[in-house]
Amino acid sequence: GAPRAGSCPPRRASMTGKKNFNAKKSHHPQRLDVQKRVWEAEEALRVRQRQEAERALEVLRESEAAELSRTSGLPADARDDELRFMYSAPEARKRGDGAAAEGQEEGGARAVAAAAA
Repeated sequence: GAPRAGSCPPRRASMTGKKNFNAKKSHHPQRLDVQKRVWEAEEALRVRQRQEAERALEVLRESEAAELSRTSGLPADARDDELRFMYSAPEARKRGDGAAAEGQEEGGARAVAAAAA
C-alpha cells in the first residue's frame, strides 16, 4: 500500500543513527586508549630493538678486542694481568690483616660493653 498522509516513512534496516557504535568497542582503532596502547607497544619495541643493537655492537667490539689481544703477540699471562685484580682476593685478606682488624673491632666492642656493665 501507499503511505498515508502524515505518517512516517517506514524504517529501513540500516545503521543510520548508529554510525559510531563501533567507536564504543574496546578494540576500535579510533579510541584514544587503544591508540595509546598501540603507541606504547611500538615505543617498547623501538627501545628493545635499540638495546639489542647496542648489545650486538658491544659484543662485536669485545670480539674485536679479543682478536686483537690474541694477535698482539703478548703471552696469555701478560694479557690477563690487566684483569687479574678483579678475580683475586684483596691484599689485606691475603696477608691476614683483615682478620686481625675484624678481631680488634670485636674486641673494642667487648671492651665498651664490659666498661658499661
